[in-house]
Amino acid sequence: MARIDLVSVDRLPDPPNGRDHAIRSCVNQSDVIRTKVDSSSIDSLGYSVANRILEVTFVRGAFYRYFEVPEQIFQEFLCAPSKGAFFNSTVRNCFQYERV
Repeated sequence: MARIDLVSVDRLPDPPNGRDHAIRSCVNQSDVIRTKVDSSSIDSLGYSVANRILEVTFVRGAFYRYFEVPEQIFQEFLCAPSKGAFFNSTVRNCFQYERV
């Protein structure tokens, strides 16, 4: 499997919002390398090495950030023959997230 080098982003302090699972970060579009993927449900993926944040944009426009995702999961996601199946089995309901 080919390794993809990624650009990291700097982490900002979490805002006091009463949600202990919500982890916010400064994610500038130019700081995270986004990759379009061939999928009927997922439009693109992004990853922050420094913050271990996986970003998933769906074809219908929904955008999610998943926290504490190992880089290996991101690499496997990119190489998965079915992005939707990989998402459902390995990401969805496996990591804390926020809808952006």
